[in-house]
Amino acid sequence: MNWLVFTLFGYLFLAMHQGLAGALQVETNWGLVVPQFVLVYAVYLGFFAPRGAVMWSWGLLGFALDLLTVYTGGAVLIGPCTLGMLAGAVVVIQLRAMVLRTHPISHGFCVALCGLGYVLVSVGVLAVRRFYDAVPDASPLGMFGAQLLAVLYTAALSVPIAWVMVKLLPVFGFQGVKLGRR
Repeated sequence: MNWLVFTLFGYLFLAMHQGLAGALQVETNWGLVVPQFVLVYAVYLGFFAPRGAVMWSWGLLGFALDLLTVYTGGAVLIGPCTLGMLAGAVVVIQLRAMVLRTHPISHGFCVALCGLGYVLVSVGVLAVRRFYDAVPDASPLGMFGAQLLAVLYTAALSVPIAWVMVKLLPVFGFQGVKLGRR
């Protein structure tokens, strides 16, 4: 995997995550539902990169998400998104052998499943943190509901993005990836 290309596209997807949040957010009973574009990019990497690169890239993307997530009172917590993304990385490593990796629908399906692992761990870490410090002032159940809806929203939006990203496979320099018909 070409790490320079990873960094450039990571920056692009983090910018989409921050920049399009206001335009694509949906109001629900649990709060605002915002698509997680970084999760779309992470699943794409998880499908084609070697295992070690998947864990490192998902961890770095989770760390960047932690730096961008501001809680009540201006607090920035390092850990919830990073640990959640690492849990999602474990899920995608297990799933990628069972799906057709170049098909956009399978990409959307895996975004939903990996996002579930991400949400369970990140909200779980924040729920445990509430026992000794009320930095995330929302209830864990409300956070879980909003994040779960965000993951489903992201899975629906990931299908056209995955179609474009599969066309860019040669740019990333993944080893052992073959495109075309057999």
